[in-house]
Amino acid sequence: MLQSVCLIVLSLSQPSPIGQFGYCVSLIPDLDGDKLPDLAISDPLWVGVQGGQGRVGLISSRTGVLLDHFDGDQSHARFGAALLLTTEEGGIPAQLLIGAPSFRQNGEMVGAVYSLQLGEARRIRLFARGEQEGELFGYCMRQAGNLTAECAHSILIGCPGFKSKDAIVGRVAGYSLESGKECFDVLGSSATSIGRQVSDIGDVFGRPGIAFASDSYVGSENAFLPTLGSENRLGRCVLPITEQVKGLFPYCVVLQKRTSGNPRLLVSCYVDPGSADARGHIYVIEGGKVIARLDEETLNSGFGTVIYACDDYDADGCPDIVVGTPDDGGVMPRGGFRVYSGAKLTLIGERKGDSPTDSMGSYIAGGFDYDADGVPDIIVSCVNTRSPQPGIRGKVKIISGKNIQQTLRVLESPVETK
Repeated sequence: MLQSVCLIVLSLSQPSPIGQFGYCVSLIPDLDGDKLPDLAISDPLWVGVQGGQGRVGLISSRTGVLLDHFDGDQSHARFGAALLLTTEEGGIPAQLLIGAPSFRQNGEMVGAVYSLQLGEARRIRLFARGEQEGELFGYCMRQAGNLTAECAHSILIGCPGFKSKDAIVGRVAGYSLESGKECFDVLGSSATSIGRQVSDIGDVFGRPGIAFASDSYVGSENAFLPTLGSENRLGRCVLPITEQVKGLFPYCVVLQKRTSGNPRLLVSCYVDPGSADARGHIYVIEGGKVIARLDEETLNSGFGTVIYACDDYDADGCPDIVVGTPDDGGVMPRGGFRVYSGAKLTLIGERKGDSPTDSMGSYIAGGFDYDADGVPDIIVSCVNTRSPQPGIRGKVKIISGKNIQQTLRVLESPVETK
């Protein structure tokens, strides 16, 4: 069993005093043989030899030892800005996909996604890259199952900077994990900039599809209709979110899969930090209708920038909802997170950051019970993603899912001294 508090100081050999260690976190299979899943933790600002190339570290969740690391091969490519561990399906082994949205090809910043094969013989390769200057290919990624016959084991890749007719509309590209080929893409319309967040929607609308958020509306690709030649015909609807508040826009889209009852779609409307009079919301959608709304209590706290809805903390059989509040409206925020009952949609717990500069709640993951108390634990990043400060490099905390005030482990990447 893990000790109740265990501080692990982990150096990633970065000479720069500014970093974003913990920008993304993913559980990965056990690499060091201790029967605990280990962690992939990214720092897209890691400097390295080329300067600002980014790094993904594979870290023992028990000891904090850096087991391996992979660095971006270009400067300022933001390697590690997105992470996705795919599930093993149809004989395709699990792999870690790594987004580098500022990757350059022939001098143009098109973005790219890399594939890291895990296991004893770890290999990294270029999985796919963008096609257009500034489209930010690899900004976010999700796995979405079999959406079409042509795109088995689909991977959704967000490209929010994609332009059409000189307007930024964004796009979501669907790739087959099996073949590595692009099978479809969905374009936004009229400067909507889709692709900042994207999610599988299960059968929330009665048939498989994907959902995406934009700056002006939330759209849903409501399944793939019959194919004509090589062109996919897509059906689209607008989710029933009608509230329009200045500074408030749909941002995060997450599928909540429930063991009983219909799956739900969680859509956050995040408050722009420049707004002084608006509060963020999370809309809960079931059967294509809004059934509830979770409201921000503290202005400009970043409520809804991060949502995690995969684990059951109150033992009622329904995955609960963890919402990050990393901003607190300040340049150097304390941050925190809130936990809501997935069944009753009521607040069951809240934790604030441990220091005035923690920025707790900037990324949330989970899926494993590290202290063996029968409840999955919560992995929370503490990194200022909005305005990184000198001397503050970020950290990752493993927090008890049974008692969220208890920190089990702290993984930290301090500034090195020569």
